[in-house]
Amino acid sequence: MSFKTQVDAVIDNYGTNITRTPYTLTINDYGDASESAGTGESIKAVPYNYIALNGFFKSLGMVTEGSSYFIVKGDQMILSSDKLTYNTKVFKVQKVDEYSLGGTTLAKQVMCYEEV
Repeated sequence: MSFKTQVDAVIDNYGTNITRTPYTLTINDYGDASESAGTGESIKAVPYNYIALNGFFKSLGMVTEGSSYFIVKGDQMILSSDKLTYNTKVFKVQKVDEYSLGGTTLAKQVMCYEEV
């Protein structure tokens, strides 16, 4: 059993179902931007470090208010234009970090912030 298979099994066992929705940003000739949502898909992810929208941590300059992190499988497509829905909250993907070993992406850490 490969290490990637073991990491995938941990995400399957401890993860929860969230919805990944791809978004496309379009800008018209006048500079007006509009988002269009693609078809959402259910994926497994392990959420952690949710910071509630209370302003305390942001005022200290420590974290982005309403931020959260998710761990997903290495072969899961996640783009910075995507939105993730977890527990009825919608999160905009801000950054995706890949964790690789021997040229194989084992998992991805997705940093998000909550939309209000």
